Amino acid sequence: MSILLWSDHVSPYAFVAGDPHPWRQVRCSYMDARRFANKQGLTLKGPPEDGDAVAVLLIEAGAPAGFAAFLAGEGGAAHDRLRNEADASGVFGVPTFVFEGELFWGGDRIGLLRERPDEKG
Repeated sequence: MSILLWSDHVSPYAFVAGDPHPWRQVRCSYMDARRFANKQGLTLKGPPEDGDAVAVLLIEAGAPAGFAAFLAGEGGAAHDRLRNEADASGVFGVPTFVFEGELFWGGDRIGLLRERPDEKG
């Protein structure tokens, strides 16, 4: 049995298509994450938009040397390939689980997904 999971580390709404205001969902999700962080005494900040600041963060986080070049080359190409594969599979939101070509969108569908292999026999 094989189950494929499509997720996105940036936003649970990264694949939402057709919404003229997709950033509304992103902002709401981000604000939820900030609220949960604040309850734990943590501060969640958005990513820096300055390329140099990102490079410094990569070094501080222990990313291997050349990581930025990887993202600009092979890593970026892998990202694009995966996005195209997700789109071709019909993924429109994350998380999406795929079992035998059948899509289950959202964490609240895990129960249905768990039952599906037994139903198929």
